[in-house]
Amino acid sequence: MNAARGWARAAAIAAAARPERRITLSAERLADGRRWELDAARRTPAASTIKLAILVALLREVDAGRRSLAEIAAIAPEQRVGGSGVLCWLTPDLRLSLADLAYLTIAVSDNTASNTLVDLLGEERLRETIAALAPGGMELNRRFLGRLPHPDEGENFVSAAGLRAILTAIARDEAASPTACAWMRQTLERQQQRDLLARRLDEPLTFGGKSGWLPGLVHDAGLIGGPGGVLAVAVLTEGFTDPHEARETIGQIALALVEEAGIGAASETG
Repeated sequence: MNAARGWARAAAIAAAARPERRITLSAERLADGRRWELDAARRTPAASTIKLAILVALLREVDAGRRSLAEIAAIAPEQRVGGSGVLCWLTPDLRLSLADLAYLTIAVSDNTASNTLVDLLGEERLRETIAALAPGGMELNRRFLGRLPHPDEGENFVSAAGLRAILTAIARDEAASPTACAWMRQTLERQQQRDLLARRLDEPLTFGGKSGWLPGLVHDAGLIGGPGGVLAVAVLTEGFTDPHEARETIGQIALALVEEAGIGAASETG
């Protein structure tokens, strides 16, 4: 494959978006740190992608001995919200381990599980995690609502560069201890939503990540692995009226980036 052709195609896909649409992206090949970016520092509403920071903050607390993945948490009525996930429909007095809450937060983007972890960890601890791993461009300002926020409710923000930085730290065992990072990678690989970055990826490529969407927003961020190494990538879209078109666009960009990075085959790396 021609590596330059891969990046040219990814950039062309992004450039072809109509004026009311915007695509930002950041990708890094872990083997040598080479990056490919388009407007990567631009802030955009996070949808659920900021839940990556919740996962990291939880495992850092486990490393510090302040929390255990086996710890059992009750789910308070005020933490239950609709939108993505299943917990809002289950038994009111349900109690789950922090490991289960983390799985639900990532794999099915459960807003109730996410709110439970936000309250247990504290917003200040989450902001410290974001500042340490992805300074600039990312903000956690509220819990998850299961709907668009009202003007007075605040907004959570991410950037493609910030999400890619968090994923890179997880992949390199720098976000927490090696054991904790391995657990996070395993949790990301259990992601159920696989029709964005992963939609056009075939074996032997692997994927683990976190997506998010709201009206007019479709994002995905993840680790794509293959014989030629690992690629950390975040692609954020705004302004698509058809979310299926946004998902296909993200999938095509991911395919082009895989070609550019040469991770599909060991001989293509370099």
